[in-house]
Amino acid sequence: MNDQGLCFDANSIPKRTLNNENVDWNPMDAHSDILWHCKTVEDVIAWYKTHPVRYSPWTGQWNYVDASGAGVIVTATDGELVFIETDAHYLISTNFNLADPSSHYFEYPCWRFDKATDLLAEIDNKSDLTVQACRDVLDATHFEPNLFNDLHTMYSTIYDPIQKKIYLYFLYNFEEVVVFNLEEEYNKVNEIDNNHSFHSSLNDNSYLMKNFFNKTKLNVLTLNEQTLIIIFGTPSILIFTVVMYRKKKKEKSRI
Repeated sequence: MNDQGLCFDANSIPKRTLNNENVDWNPMDAHSDILWHCKTVEDVIAWYKTHPVRYSPWTGQWNYVDASGAGVIVTATDGELVFIETDAHYLISTNFNLADPSSHYFEYPCWRFDKATDLLAEIDNKSDLTVQACRDVLDATHFEPNLFNDLHTMYSTIYDPIQKKIYLYFLYNFEEVVVFNLEEEYNKVNEIDNNHSFHSSLNDNSYLMKNFFNKTKLNVLTLNEQTLIIIFGTPSILIFTVVMYRKKKKEKSRI
């Protein structure tokens, strides 16, 4: 999330080849630039349309929401980018391509998508739009390991772009939350200029997510870094849950 309340995250979908492979912008490397330059979802769409993408094959759905409640999911099919918007007060993205549902990971129809749709449809006024309600959606759609596979939710977050707060849950423990006040975090950055020293400062001050939580309560598993699930949208809150695969090798030291 940036200081304008523009939020971003992504989830994986099967590969799609883009027609314009040989141009000069890779969204995997440019999301910090989007958050640096853009204030709204409208700005984000304009950015994509004026910065041709060379990231091919396209392997994700890129999800954005701004402080006005506008949201867009950027996906790809038939060699071109597609911008998914809606008149509803939420957008939901799991692991099937919204522009081509025949392209999907796991089963389709997706039970997580359907469950999130049912729960988010119940939020129809401001009094219903609470952190607790959003947490309940995350809890209802998380994965836990079992005897047959070790797929599980690594972290879940709720973004509030109005108050500029992030609520972070680690693994599938929804009883413990860490809240980041971004106004306070921005004040920790001493030098911000057009040379992107802000980016450098953030890169120099990164942390392992698990270190924010009570270690005695965590069953810290060995995880890889492949994002699998995101649930996205409500009028003013972005919520998402990320599922990771367990990987049988030494845990990496960055997130």
